[in-house]
Amino acid sequence: MQVFPYRRGSQANHAQNDAICAVASELDDEITVTNLGVPCKELYSCRDRELNFYMFGSMGLVSSIGMGIALRSEKTVVVFDGDGSLLMNPNALLEIAKEAPKNLIIIALDNGAYGSTGSQETCALRYIDLEIFANACGIQNTTKVNTRENLIEAFRKFRAMKSFL
Repeated sequence: MQVFPYRRGSQANHAQNDAICAVASELDDEITVTNLGVPCKELYSCRDRELNFYMFGSMGLVSSIGMGIALRSEKTVVVFDGDGSLLMNPNALLEIAKEAPKNLIIIALDNGAYGSTGSQETCALRYIDLEIFANACGIQNTTKVNTRENLIEAFRKFRAMKSFL
């Protein structure tokens, strides 16, 4: 599952926070894995829980870490990853498609910027569509959303599925 916030530019961080808090409000017994500093702080402020795994300083690694947890757990694993982080380690999506964990949801927060390191522009802002990239890697169950309501609806749909890939 991929999620694309509905604001860019100066309001992108607000949209990312909206997305994280929207999903956090829906969490039950899922394990969450969150990348870098800003998303970790946002999840912590929205809904800190024992099942949250805050990966400060893990740029490019959080989806791989989430896959590893999903492969060794029966619980659903929800990964909050950013476009910059996903593009830092693009082979992670290939491995995830190959391993095909049935209990993994990846929420790709595409704000077009490396938000935790100074908001430098990522290639996703102008050149790469992360949903098409995920599909090319073999992940077929994806969706784009642009409102909080659509995000919650998509999260509920993917959580109810028994196979995410």
